[in-house]
Amino acid sequence: MSFEKMKVDELRAVANEFAVDIDPKDNRSVIITKMGENGVTWDYYQKSLGVEAEAPAPVAAPVASFDAPVVSDDEEKVLLRMTRANGTFQVRGVTFTRSNPYAIVRERDADYILEKYEGFRIASPKEVREFYS
Repeated sequence: MSFEKMKVDELRAVANEFAVDIDPKDNRSVIITKMGENGVTWDYYQKSLGVEAEAPAPVAAPVASFDAPVVSDDEEKVLLRMTRANGTFQVRGVTFTRSNPYAIVRERDADYILEKYEGFRIASPKEVREFYS
């Protein structure tokens, strides 16, 4: 069995059990998608019930993220440095940390990061070599 075979009322009960925000007007597919976005998979649900999975669970399609960049190999790259006090900062699939404050990102992602967030600047290759040596 899977979420696809459950009735809408049963799905609402599961969503409420795992504190997934759903609207009363949401249909089966919307409820299942919202649960997936919140990490409530069929396996996770079965484990919470104490049931061992008999067959491998179906693989759900990845959900597109608002910040997800469009993949293009011919785009120019830019070297950015995080100067923020954050221990970790993730944006558009790039992770900056205190111990690794540099990242090579696509030009459009660099433009987005520099416009939307403070504490980032373009870095030089020499600066990176000195930091990691």
